[in-house]
Amino acid sequence: AFGRKWAKKKYAQVEPIRELGLPFRPMQTTAGFTAWPLMPELFPSYFTGVKTSRDDVVVDIDRSALESRMESYFDTAVCDDAMRRISSGALADTTSFEASKSRLALQKIGYSKTRIVRFAYRPFDLRWVYWTTDTNLLDRPRPEYFPHVFQTNSWLSAVQQNRKEFNPPPIHPQLASLHIIERGANVFPMLLKEETNGHSLFGDDTGRQCHEFGDHCANLSDTVVDYLTGRGNVKATPSLFFHVLAMLHASKYAIENAEALRQERPRVPLPNDANLLAGSGELGLKLAALLDPEKQVTGVTAGKVRKEISLVGAPSGFRSEAEFEVTAHWGIAGKGSICMPGKGKAVERAYTPDELAALGDGVAQLGATTFDIYLNDAAYWKNVPKAVWEYKLGGYQVLKKWLSYREFTLLGRALRLDEVEYFQQVIRRIAALRLLGPALDANYEAVKADLYDWPK
Repeated sequence: AFGRKWAKKKYAQVEPIRELGLPFRPMQTTAGFTAWPLMPELFPSYFTGVKTSRDDVVVDIDRSALESRMESYFDTAVCDDAMRRISSGALADTTSFEASKSRLALQKIGYSKTRIVRFAYRPFDLRWVYWTTDTNLLDRPRPEYFPHVFQTNSWLSAVQQNRKEFNPPPIHPQLASLHIIERGANVFPMLLKEETNGHSLFGDDTGRQCHEFGDHCANLSDTVVDYLTGRGNVKATPSLFFHVLAMLHASKYAIENAEALRQERPRVPLPNDANLLAGSGELGLKLAALLDPEKQVTGVTAGKVRKEISLVGAPSGFRSEAEFEVTAHWGIAGKGSICMPGKGKAVERAYTPDELAALGDGVAQLGATTFDIYLNDAAYWKNVPKAVWEYKLGGYQVLKKWLSYREFTLLGRALRLDEVEYFQQVIRRIAALRLLGPALDANYEAVKADLYDWPK
């Protein structure tokens, strides 16, 4: 090593951004990003998603299967050994869960069918959960969160710090899992019940008041209520809420602020102009409909399908119900009830002339190539554009994640026809989301050009 000439080290001068936690690396963000309000500054009440832990016991894709399993769990005539054969996790002790003791306590309380509720398990993957606060069968049921889940409410998910790159957050009306975002989600409601179980929602020391919105309270800080004065006042709460969704789903927002978004919660630019806020909210409302699998969208999942997506995701090669089995190794059983992703079978190819003609200008947003996504050796969904197949929400590659949980060896059955059709609908929803990209980016740029000066 003697006589070797060492290369001169190169250094860069960094000015850490205090508001982002003094990161000691170059940071590139939109000018004024740190002056935009954080989500808790807009929506001060938020909750942590439900942590189930014993998914093979309290969660299921099929409601009837969950009902049957929970009826057995509560049935005193079904002994522990028999219950263990039905669901091994039901009688598996952990450091914080005494299985037999918990089952005995719950049997004394009794089974209630009304406790089976819709559950946003993963993005575009709705399931059912048996929700109870009695014992810790449900690891973290979040009793403070549950009462605010009602039909007319909406919830935005976000994390305090992204583990990987930032990608758009889910929005859902259902009770949500902690892992609706892979890092662990906080869920922000649009509306709140003023009181739950006789306790004030806001606590005794916050000094907050209920900003009435119909029969509920708008989840707004006093500062954002001041902002809404002259912009629709509290009645503009939906416009503000869905404006936030539109901002967080704009590709330019994610690209321009990528490094900052790895450091903290999302910050949201607010438009000064009332009409711009209303228009942005309308765009966000369209986005929310596409993101909610239980809401029909004309031209996408209902009525005549839009030409650009009419040939997208068509089920092909299905000759019998036996070919509904997912056996292409999309999912692998991990320890306990954990599902590990597999390689699967996704064949990338060029568009056919008919597929390309249908897409038209949409190819710019959907990608230059497409995939055929196989369930098994014979059956597949034809023409899943590259940008749709690779689409991520909440840290997950949505379509691949959905398939991984439905591998035949994990699900224990073949897909039903309605599930095959549902997967095509999700493909079309994501394609429509991608096609909204230019409008979302233009909206983001318009807001930046007319910013409201958020109080320091």
